Amino acid sequence: MTISSPPTLTDLPATPDRSAKGTFNARVVAMFDMLKNTGIGEWRTMMDWIRGAASDAATSASTAATQAGNAAGSAVAAQTAAAASLGAANFKGNWSSLTGALNTPACVKHSGRFWLLLNNLADVTAATPGVSSAWTSLDSGTAPSAVITTNTTAVVGVRYRIAAACTLTVPTGLLQGDLIAFSLMDGVTGAYVDFGATKFQGRDVGLMSLDIPLIGLSMTYENSTLGLCQ
Repeated sequence: MTISSPPTLTDLPATPDRSAKGTFNARVVAMFDMLKNTGIGEWRTMMDWIRGAASDAATSASTAATQAGNAAGSAVAAQTAAAASLGAANFKGNWSSLTGALNTPACVKHSGRFWLLLNNLADVTAATPGVSSAWTSLDSGTAPSAVITTNTTAVVGVRYRIAAACTLTVPTGLLQGDLIAFSLMDGVTGAYVDFGATKFQGRDVGLMSLDIPLIGLSMTYENSTLGLCQ
C-alpha cells in the first residue's frame, strides 16, 4: 500500500514577543490572519493526512502479518504433503512382516498408523515404529468424529459424540501424541469412559462416570506415567 506525500504547510509568521512591544501587536495580527486565512485549513489537511497514513500503515502491518502466517502455514502443508508423497511412493508393507536391513526412503504400517523411516537400519526388527526415533508418524493429527449409542472401544484420532448411556473404552498401546476425545450430548445420563490401566494426567481413574452435563475432553497421550492429558 502506497502512502501519499504529505501536504505542504505555510510557514508560520514570526512568533510574537511580549518583550518587543514595537513588533508584538503586528506579529499577533499576522499570526491570527495566517491561521484564519490558510493555517487552520492546512493543519486540518495535515492532521487528516497523518490519520490516513497511520491507518494505512496499520493496515499494511496487519496484511503483512497475515501473509507471513499464511506463508508459514503453506510451507508446513507443503512439507507434510511432500512427506506423505514420499511415503506413499516407498511403502514397504507392514513393519511386522519385514526383516533385515531397510534403507531410506521407506514407509511402513504399524499399530494402525503409517511411519516414515528417517535413517537407514541395519536390522529393521530392532527399531519399532513409535518407539524408535528412526521413525516419524505420517498420519497423526486427523480427527474425524463419530456418534455412538452403544459400548465402543475408541480409535485413536476420532472425536466421539456420546448420544446414549454407554461406555467408551480407551484403547491400549497408545503412542505419544495419540488423540482420544469425546463429548456428552444433551440429556444423556449413565455414560462412562473406561480408562482401564491408562492414567489421566498422572492419576489412575479407571471407570469415569460422565455425570457433568455436556462434559467433553480432548486428550493426547504423553507417556505411561502421565497417561492421557488435556
